[in-house]
Amino acid sequence: MKKLTEIIIALILIAVLFFLADPFHFLMPSELQMILLCVMAAAFALYAGLIFREKPADEREAYHLHRAGRLAYITGTLALTVAIIIQDIFHQLDPVLLAVLGIMIVTKLVVLLYAKYKN
Repeated sequence: MKKLTEIIIALILIAVLFFLADPFHFLMPSELQMILLCVMAAAFALYAGLIFREKPADEREAYHLHRAGRLAYITGTLALTVAIIIQDIFHQLDPVLLAVLGIMIVTKLVVLLYAKYKN
């Protein structure tokens, strides 16, 4: 049941992000856009809460969680890097992309240093 709830919340988050991108080129009224932003924030909060509560039952499950987290990090940094390269080629680089990539890298380094110091 816990996994099903996590999947449903993740799908809701993905759907909201999809509609926020306005793929059908409907200029959404600002009220609908604000509602979608609230739904996105709530879905992300629920999803993040589920991720932080997740505890592996054994070594195999811990390994799977580690692999999923590592692949998600690599995929996120790769997607941001590609977006930065594409935007820089067209001379429209959004500094938010640079900030997000920097935050991801710094957070990983800080957590690694903390874990090494703590253990």
